[in-house]
Amino acid sequence: MNVGIFAGRSLADPRAGGGYTVQYSLINALSCINSHHQFYLFCDDERLPVLPNISVFPLSHVKTSTRFLDKCILKVHRSLESFSVARGHKSYLNRAVHNHNIDLMWFATPSHQYVDVPYIYTVWDLQHRLQSYFPEVSVSGSTFQQREANFTSVIQQAAYVVIGNQAGKDEIARFYGMPNERIKIIPLPTPDFALEYNDIKLDLPKMLNLQKPFLFYPAQFWRPADWSEQKFRRFFERQTFGCPVYILGSKARFRLLKK
Repeated sequence: MNVGIFAGRSLADPRAGGGYTVQYSLINALSCINSHHQFYLFCDDERLPVLPNISVFPLSHVKTSTRFLDKCILKVHRSLESFSVARGHKSYLNRAVHNHNIDLMWFATPSHQYVDVPYIYTVWDLQHRLQSYFPEVSVSGSTFQQREANFTSVIQQAAYVVIGNQAGKDEIARFYGMPNERIKIIPLPTPDFALEYNDIKLDLPKMLNLQKPFLFYPAQFWRPADWSEQKFRRFFERQTFGCPVYILGSKARFRLLKK
């Protein structure tokens, strides 16, 4: 069987955060096994290493041959995906899928493009349903309506859905009416760098000259949501912790937020 894996843009860039960590660990492990299946990795970035047992195909090669009208249609947000499919405008990925005779697609992260072959879809969480008021899942990146339109379409059409735990499986079945037998629990992988940890003892507070006790906040501030940093700053400034507060953001900034 020819199995396609979609990686999107995050596999080649560690700054993508959790998406990079999860995909890299999965695909790196997959490349180390012997299988009678043939694996094809499709990605939006050409900056990928050569992987044993996996054929890598950047989608940019497919994009260069796409007609102007297709390019315009494909720029429309995924919430209008049904509009483009109904008119025969397929995704870049779907073109590549047919070019390589893919039998089954696996979306290793929630990133998805239209394909007309059976696919396995990965869900990390459904927090927009559980905490719809939270800006990270209702305003930043995608609105509640966009997330819901995407999940409703993609989950219900999937051959199987992969989720990391029982709570997530129950939520998929409850929110989207997915049969339990088509929801598979596969825990998220432990990152390779954690498994390779050599147990070196580092006294980071001493190295960084930090005053004890202190509060460390490991933040992840995406560029489209820089306002979040200001909001968190205002939150911390209103609190009284009785110790210094240090914050680490996505740009590797480690600094004192409040004494």
